[in-house]
Parts: sequence; C-alpha cells; structure tokens
Amino acid sequence: MQFSKEKTSSKDSYKKFFRADIALPAFVILLIIYSIFNLTLGRNNIFKYFNNISERNHLISELKQLRKENDKLQQQINAAKKDPFFIEKHAREELGMMKKDDEIFVFVGEKKKEKEEKPKRWIDKVKSLYHNLNR
Repeated sequence: MQFSKEKTSSKDSYKKFFRADIALPAFVILLIIYSIFNLTLGRNNIFKYFNNISERNHLISELKQLRKENDKLQQQINAAKKDPFFIEKHAREELGMMKKDDEIFVFVGEKKKEKEEKPKRWIDKVKSLYHNLNR
C-alpha cells in the first residue's frame, strides 16, 4: 500500500506543479510578451511594414510618372517617323537645313544669362561667329 501512496503523491506533486490556475495565465502572459516582441523588434516588425508601404507608394507614383514620360516619348518617336512637318522642323532647327529661297535672319544682341546652359546649336555658332566679326 505504501507503494501506491507514493505513486499517488508523485502525481499530486505533478498536478501541483502544472496547475491550470497558474500555468494557463503564465502561458498567456508569455504569449503576449512574445507577440509584442515580434511586432516591435522581430524580423518583420511593424516599423518595417510601414516603411515598406511608404516605399511601395513612392515606387508606384514614380512608375506612373515614368509611364507618362514613356508615352510622351513614344508619341515623339511616332511623329518623327510619320509626320513630315515634325521632320522638317527638326531638320531646320537642329541641323541648319533650309529650303530653296529661304532666308535666315540672325539677331545679334546681348544674351540674357540663363540658369541652365543649353548645348550649342548650329544657329548659336553662327551668331557667335557673326558677333565676333563685327567687333
């Protein structure tokens, strides 16, 4: 009989160690602490989540802007391929070409200071040569 009493006493000590009124609240508290740790300091925490959302929104707006620019450039390419007026305009402005019986007028005066320096075109070179000859 003593043997059976010892056996039951070990069960009683086991039950006392893992009592539901102590173990369940302790488990819940540990679970809450673990959840808070993961939300604030974990690998995919809430701060990284909001940072990723703001970066995503920025990239979406940049993508929209690039698509608009791409559409504009595609229209210019199509115009350069098909529109004779566009081709003639660029040939006259950039390459210095002219039709038979065209006259070119060059107005020489003081240049206004520009904020951004543009690349020199052929007409700018003609102006500078003409301006240097008259001095």
